[in-house]
Amino acid sequence: MSSDPKFNEFIKSNKDIVGAGSASIVFFIFLFIASFVMGSTNVQFVMNLLWVIFGCTLGWLIGLIISPYNKDEQSEFSTYSKAFVAAVSGYMVSKFDKVIEHYVDHLVQDNFAFDDVARFRITGAFISFVATMLLTHAGRRYWRKIGEKENKPTDNPPPADADKQQPIK
Repeated sequence: MSSDPKFNEFIKSNKDIVGAGSASIVFFIFLFIASFVMGSTNVQFVMNLLWVIFGCTLGWLIGLIISPYNKDEQSEFSTYSKAFVAAVSGYMVSKFDKVIEHYVDHLVQDNFAFDDVARFRITGAFISFVATMLLTHAGRRYWRKIGEKENKPTDNPPPADADKQQPIK
């Protein structure tokens, strides 16, 4: 540990944030290295990273939605979620049915289930999704509380008219 008492106190009192951040860093380092190892060419390496980035982006979005700061944000996120679900469950699913069938047929024909790179990409996207979602959620829930603790009002608030300019005498 550091010799700085404030840093040590921060670590002790914010184990959730430190744990989520540390675990996420380990996961992302592992996924970066695994993306390199699983990619036999530069193109495969980049595609692997894109899947991980896709998972992170989706996790970030879901992490934001599940941890609103206030009632206004909660109402706004609820509206966005309802609109998204309505669009996906209605029009888009009915139009993409043929596309999904086409890809599923090709995946089965090409032994997709036994392709190590494909399994890595799906697993990497899922791990990055979960890690980013949890990190975003923990950050929005707990970092804000840390800022509120540090910015608590003092016992002696300024007078109500303190913001008014006083004439110079």
